[in-house]
Amino acid sequence: MIEQATKEAIMIKFALSKEQRLHFEKHHFLEIEGMLESEQLQLLKNEIHGLTRQSSSKIDEWVTLSETEKQYANGRDLWRKSTAIKKFALSKQLAKIASDLTGIKFLRFGYDQFLPSIALPAHSTPEESTSKYSFWIKKKAPLGEHSSIQGVVSGLLLCLNNPESEFTVPSVDNSIFSSTAGNIIFFSSEKEVNFSELQKRPGQEFFLITYAEKVSIYVHNENDPHLHAFKQLGYVFGDRLKDDINPVLCR
Repeated sequence: MIEQATKEAIMIKFALSKEQRLHFEKHHFLEIEGMLESEQLQLLKNEIHGLTRQSSSKIDEWVTLSETEKQYANGRDLWRKSTAIKKFALSKQLAKIASDLTGIKFLRFGYDQFLPSIALPAHSTPEESTSKYSFWIKKKAPLGEHSSIQGVVSGLLLCLNNPESEFTVPSVDNSIFSSTAGNIIFFSSEKEVNFSELQKRPGQEFFLITYAEKVSIYVHNENDPHLHAFKQLGYVFGDRLKDDINPVLCR
């Protein structure tokens, strides 16, 4: 576990406006800025990088993975390894915003996932990789189709950094990926997530948090690169998510 820094990622209070609610209802996502101060964002980045750049001996194909895939493989459920990340990921303030936007009163924490910067050799493309950890940049689909949790209802993406200075992010209508470090985008399970867009955002990293409904079930979904992560927590396929493992954040 990484040592907790002197400052924690405490968010600035925020209240939704009518216009923001209407935008979410129409487009199924909403970008919010200014909830994290720069030093708090830096703390989260330091914690995330410290955890995801460690080597892992638990994955058989580790030596064959690209650096991006290694960081992604190490990037699941970081809240269980860092106090600072836990404070952010399990924020009831964030969960309340997600609840207000979706109209779903009861929300529990699903999982978190670091989305690293995609840096590929000029001769290589993500489609050429056979690793299960490259799936997340190959498929455009609603969040639930990427998950082994049946019951995922919404998520949020924290933008960890701006695009590289010499790069201009292409205009993508209704993108859930922000170009401003510290901004948070909430999105519903109805919104398709196009992770392949990250290939056009060199240098950018994001932190994903998912929320699930009251009765959510661990299911076999080959599209989830972390299919067996919940088994390591004591679940078996068909189990309902438990409060002590997947905490209730809003009821």
